[in-house]
Amino acid sequence: MRIIKKYSNRRLYDCETSGYVTLGSIKEIIQANQEFKVIDAATGEDVSRNVLLQIILEEEKYGQYLFSAEMLRQMIRFYGHTMQFALREYLEQSLEVIASIQKQFQENPGAYLQKSLIENTELWAKYISYHGAAGQILVDCIKQSNNFIVDLSGAMPVVKHISFDALRLGKGLGNNKK
Repeated sequence: MRIIKKYSNRRLYDCETSGYVTLGSIKEIIQANQEFKVIDAATGEDVSRNVLLQIILEEEKYGQYLFSAEMLRQMIRFYGHTMQFALREYLEQSLEVIASIQKQFQENPGAYLQKSLIENTELWAKYISYHGAAGQILVDCIKQSNNFIVDLSGAMPVVKHISFDALRLGKGLGNNKK
């Protein structure tokens, strides 16, 4: 595990590279999925959470923020409440699911879309089956659309990195090739 020492002057020293690093450097370590721990140089205490919170604060200052003011207020209300543990567990599990979905999509977008479409079609079919003939017409239309998207997704290039902001803003997947 990579060890980073935090000194009283707030400087961060990476023991692996034998050099001082910034919060931006630690963010890069995180994005590279490298395990690390930040240790207070004077006490030996693990201060990783504090540094991670500092990185989040820096990120929230610039660009598109992740946490709205209302979301932060609601989270603060959970401190000291009996549901605090439940919220932490829920958020951790939700982030794991989102990361898993993102990884599956990045590894093989065509297969992921196909799997999602099949699952969604099955759910819609169950829901719509309660509405008789009109429901069956709608199910047939959904299946036809799904088949078109599956055919189209088979022609998609492998995506190494995707910006979900770009998708939301209609900029597409970029020019990533195999």
